[in-house]
Amino acid sequence: MGSAADVRIASPGDLSLERELPRNAAVAAQLPRCPELFNLGVREALRSQGIGWLLVAALEDLVRARGHAQIGLGVAFENVRARELYARLGYRESGAPEYVDRWRTVDPSGAEHRFEDHCSFLMKSWARAD
Repeated sequence: MGSAADVRIASPGDLSLERELPRNAAVAAQLPRCPELFNLGVREALRSQGIGWLLVAALEDLVRARGHAQIGLGVAFENVRARELYARLGYRESGAPEYVDRWRTVDPSGAEHRFEDHCSFLMKSWARAD
C-alpha cells in the first residue's frame, strides 16, 4: 500500500486518512504526529450494520502498523450519532481547541454546496508495540 493519503474509498462522504497529522493548524500544533481520520461516513441506508466500526478498526490497524500510538478525528458537535460511536470505540476529547471545519461538495448537476461544522477533535491512544 502507498502513503496514508492513498487510503480512501472513492465515493463522496466515505473516508480517508489524509495525512499523518491533523488538518487544522491549531490542533496539529497541539497534537503533532497524530494521524487524522477524515471524512468518515456511512450512507444512511447502510447505517447500524457495523460498517462504521469496521472502517475505523481497519484504519486504526493501519495507523498502528505505521508505528503511531494514537489516532484522532474531528467530529461536529451536532453529530450525536457519530460521537456515540466514537465514544464506544474509545475516542475521547483531546483537549485541542474547538474549530470550524469548512467543506464543499459538488452535486451531479455540477452545483457546488458549501458547509461548515463546529467540531472538536477526539483521540484514541494505545500502547506502542516497539
